[in-house]
Formats: sequence, structure tokens, C-alpha cells
Amino acid sequence: MENRIRQILDALNSAVQADDTERNISLMQGLAGLTLCNFYTGRYLNDPHYTRKGHEYCDLLIHTINNNTYKLHNLFSFCNGLAGVCYMFCHLNEKKFLSFDINDGFGDTEEFLFNIGLKSLKVGKSDYLHGGMGILYYFIRRLPEEKMLPWILQMLTAYQEKARIDDNGMRMMNTVLLGREEIEFDLGLAHGLAGQLMILAELKEKGIAETQVSYLIEQGMRFIEGKRQPLEVTGKNSYYPTSYIEMDNMAEQNLDFYTSRLAWCYGDLNQALMYLKMGKVLKNETYLANAREIAALTLTNDLYKTDKLNLFFCHGYSGLINVYDTIYRATGEQVYKDASLSWADTLLQKLDAHPPEQWANDSNAGLLEGRAGIVLSLLTAQVPEAAGWNDIFLLNF
Repeated sequence: MENRIRQILDALNSAVQADDTERNISLMQGLAGLTLCNFYTGRYLNDPHYTRKGHEYCDLLIHTINNNTYKLHNLFSFCNGLAGVCYMFCHLNEKKFLSFDINDGFGDTEEFLFNIGLKSLKVGKSDYLHGGMGILYYFIRRLPEEKMLPWILQMLTAYQEKARIDDNGMRMMNTVLLGREEIEFDLGLAHGLAGQLMILAELKEKGIAETQVSYLIEQGMRFIEGKRQPLEVTGKNSYYPTSYIEMDNMAEQNLDFYTSRLAWCYGDLNQALMYLKMGKVLKNETYLANAREIAALTLTNDLYKTDKLNLFFCHGYSGLINVYDTIYRATGEQVYKDASLSWADTLLQKLDAHPPEQWANDSNAGLLEGRAGIVLSLLTAQVPEAAGWNDIFLLNF
């Protein structure tokens, strides 16, 4: 496993060109994610070569930003924009990989992120990966920095004002993703309510705006719980739908949403993670029991189409390594550690079965849907203490 980690990371490093004038610096698709890979690999494989690379890339990131020679698919987002780059530096500070004054380095950038994040939430762009909630998540990590609290409170109010809240609970339309119905509510971790509730739980845990946050969590949980259906009723493979359309004549489409894949981004594993987070933060044994029930189903349900998985994090083997490792760390139940290691073995087998030219190219170098995510996932499987980077994907519990 270690040889495979080094092989992939060395190939990624060799592709970095110092004179690139359109460098992708993003956290989940670009250089910031690769920087993280090198720091973690250097520390947990005890190899100073990779640590030096990490420091070299930090300098390159700052140089690239200062000289405006970067290219981003989305200037502000957590996934593909400056929020993710700032988060990486914050994370490296927290984990003592380096000492960096974020106020000095990114003070103006953070003000820009607040303004555009607030605007995003006001128009319903709440998506954690691509919208305002990802910026809010970064600001939470920056606490107790003084300027963060008023920004967080304003963004929280904007989120609540745009949410739909009634007797069915709270939900939020995703206005970032294309191909959605007019009144469709995403329940997933990557783009929908499960991930947003996990971010709100971070505020709850820190005691910020407790009354408001508790209300939003309660209403969001009500909506998700109201959508649970027994497998024998739906005839599908999931307790929860991935999405829900509140329009007439959509019963068949809504039923189809109860078919989901086994993945980090969508499906019942999302709800298991959400219930674990809520159970821990709220000290709610019912939520913890729900989490265990849902997670257990994912181990035994042979209806999941795992043949559709790819190698990477978002909806692939790499993500499952980390999801099941997170559930193991939260519950202490060995069956989930076994599942995590089993998916690591599957990933290695798939890598061995296909030459690199079939799965390695310039477009898949990142953490979310690329080889950097493979590197860190295999590293976590080999060295469990290396799992700290999982907070990027809301797996920090």
C-alpha cells in the first residue's frame, strides 16, 4: 500500500509546473489539495521529502494568488474556489503542519468571501461544495477569530430566511445544480440538507446562536425523518430518498429517489453520518440508534449497485474507505473498520487491474474526483492517525 501511495503522489508532484499561468489552485480539484497530500504523507510516512514539497507548494500557492496567475471554476466556493484554499491554510495551522497568519495573508480575501457568501445564501445557493454553506463552514473553523462571529450570524439569518419551513419541517432548494425540478429538495451530504445540518451542528457544538440553530436543526431533522420509508413499502434499496419534489404528479419520480448508490455524496450512508453527528452533538441516543441501524443496512443490502463505483472519493471506493472509518471511530464497532479496510483492498485491486493510463490524467488530479483523494484514502487505511484531513468532507467526528 505504501508503494502505491508514493507512486501516485510522485506522479502528481511531477506534473506540477512552476511557470503555469493558469494553475488550478482549488482544494478539491487543484494544488491546495495536493499540498495537503504532501504534508500528510510526509508526516505519517515519516518522509521529509513530501513535507518539503508541501512547504514548496504553500509558497507557490501564495505566489500564484498574489500574481493572479490562477484559474478557478468558481472563484469563491469551498470545492473549487478561494474558500477551500483558505480552509487548507487554516487546517494546516490547526494540525501544526505550519504557522501561517491567515489575517495577514487572506484578510481581504475573507471579506470578499463573506460578501459573496451572504449574497449566495440570500438567493438560495446554499450548496456546501459550491455555495454559501461551504463559506460558512470555513468561517466556523476560523473561530474564535473576532470578525467571524458577526459574519456567521448574518449568514445564518440569510440561510433561515431562504429556507422553506412549515409543518413538514425545513428544507432548502438547490439553485446551484442544473437539471432539477422547480420545487425539488436535495437530502444529500454533498449538495443538500444532510450536509447543511452537519454544518449547523458545528455551530450548536460551539454554543453559537443556540436558540436559532437548535430550531433549524429540529426542523431539518423533522423533514428528513418524515421522508423515511420501509424498504418493503418502496421496493427500493434505501430508507431515505436522495431528493424530494413537492409538485403534483411526481409520486413515481419521488419513489425512484429511494434508489441510491453506496457513496459519500448521496444515499443512506449520508443519513447514517448525519444521525451520528446529531447524536453526538445533541447527546441523543435515538439519533445514535438510527445511525447504527442505517449503517448496518449498508453492510448487508445487496441491492446497491457497487459495480457503478469509481476509484475516487465522491462516489467511489476512496470515499467508502473514509466513510466507514468515520463510522468505526464514532461507534467503536469493528465491523465498520473491517468494511473500510475491505474497500481499501478493493481499491488496490482495481488499481492493479488497470494500467494508469486508464485512470490517471490531468483532469483527475484532485481530492474529490481524482488521484489526490486516492492517496489520502490509502494513507488513512494504512495509518489511522492520518484521518485528520477528513474534516474537509464533514467527517470530523
